[in-house]
Amino acid sequence: MPHRPDVPCAGGCGKLLWRSITSLPVGQATCQDCRKKKRQDACEQCGGALRGEVKGRRYCSRICANRASGKLRDSGQRWCVCEICGEPYQRQGGWPTRTCSRACGVVLRRTVTGTLTASAKEKLLVSRIWIKPCSECGRTFVARQARTLTCSKACSYQRGKQSTIDRYHNDPTFRDQVLASSHGRRADKLGLGGGKVVLLTYLCERDRWRCGICHKPIRAKRGPMRPSIDHIVPLTCGGIHELANVQAAHYRCNLSKHNGGGGEQLLLIG
Repeated sequence: MPHRPDVPCAGGCGKLLWRSITSLPVGQATCQDCRKKKRQDACEQCGGALRGEVKGRRYCSRICANRASGKLRDSGQRWCVCEICGEPYQRQGGWPTRTCSRACGVVLRRTVTGTLTASAKEKLLVSRIWIKPCSECGRTFVARQARTLTCSKACSYQRGKQSTIDRYHNDPTFRDQVLASSHGRRADKLGLGGGKVVLLTYLCERDRWRCGICHKPIRAKRGPMRPSIDHIVPLTCGGIHELANVQAAHYRCNLSKHNGGGGEQLLLIG
């Protein structure tokens, strides 16, 4: 047993290791830091990039882990570069693939249509898939229908949410329906529904586009100064959801009022 470390690290860091009976031969022993760096940088089996940041991960996939342990024989997998997008991908089995995905494969086939026969070109041109960019994230994807505009459910939800918001601000009829339904449901839950549908546009025209709280004109369509429906006697204080108990107000004034008031004289307009 030596009195000082004398075995150089095979990882190239220049660190000296202690030698013992169970140590690896010179040129194979590596320090803990080099082994940790090797595990974090690349897969120990295929050399590909590791997926995710899991502590202690040594292989990029279950296939490489099984192959390293002898449970899976080599099936001809290797890393290749896509001819269309240039991204690395792992080729499965012995298939002579040239692209990483079906979308890139269709693009590749369409670029070489001049070298195909007439029958093959006809089959390719009548393919029932569409390669298009996503309207939300911009990623190229394969669509089964021509009217599909998004690549995933998340992008579809985001597109529908944005279109609903734009329609709410730009379409007065749709905005009236949304607000009328919202206030009607709230009143019904409290058992104070008056049985009438209150439309914001009618309410603003009735009050001549003036706020019933600050008495200033209502001009904005968006933001905190947009019009809103205010209950003169709040529903939480026993007010009824009907035209005699509502007035047009700025959204900011309505929030400031909260559930205050209730002592005002009800409007005598039905």
